[in-house]
Amino acid sequence: MATEFERAQRHLQAHYPELEALYRALLPRLPSILDDLNRKPIDTFDAGEQRLFWLTLSFVEAAVAVERFQCADMPPGAFEAERFQIGATATGSMLVGGDCVTG
Repeated sequence: MATEFERAQRHLQAHYPELEALYRALLPRLPSILDDLNRKPIDTFDAGEQRLFWLTLSFVEAAVAVERFQCADMPPGAFEAERFQIGATATGSMLVGGDCVTG
């Protein structure tokens, strides 16, 4: 998935076994994947490299669920995911929960 919003939406729709399967499949390959992706600037990736990059970002989404929470749902006491608005502003900052965060 090309955007953070798409990855977040997919994560919210996924069941834990799906996230864990992605995590387990990519974890042993991650060093090799990162070595391959680090060989050239991101803006020069061909279509296959771009898809691999997006898959790696999806791995990161899954890793939080697997390593930290051991569930696909938000942990008890967390804000509802729907309250967060993900998107880029004109300045390149990110909108998170309606507040602008630069970085």
